[in-house]
Amino acid sequence: MTKPRLGHPSEIPDPGLQSERTYLAWQRTGLSFAAVGVFLVHESGHVGHPKHLEQLSHLAVVLPGILGLATGALIMLRGLLRYRQAATAALTGADGMSAPTAVAALAAVATLVAVGGFLILLAGAF
Repeated sequence: MTKPRLGHPSEIPDPGLQSERTYLAWQRTGLSFAAVGVFLVHESGHVGHPKHLEQLSHLAVVLPGILGLATGALIMLRGLLRYRQAATAALTGADGMSAPTAVAALAAVATLVAVGGFLILLAGAF
């Protein structure tokens, strides 16, 4: 099976470049998650004073940051895969794609990272 090719520049399958903008949005979101993850891992080092180790184990303090870093990497990978699917769909004339499960999962992980980060910052304040 050969991949469809464009014959002329006027035959642009995606004239508004929607898939490129969506890909960039996924990248920004992934980088944001990774940046928050790095911040939380960094802040978890400041929470590791002896009085805080009694309240929280070290893994529980670092876990939201690691979750943010891993989620950032997965979001960027998902964005790349979605972009490739969208480009193929645009060339073949297939229907659009939606990802309600990915959006729901992203919202759930964002909530977990936010709550974990809040707890880290709260624990560091005492």
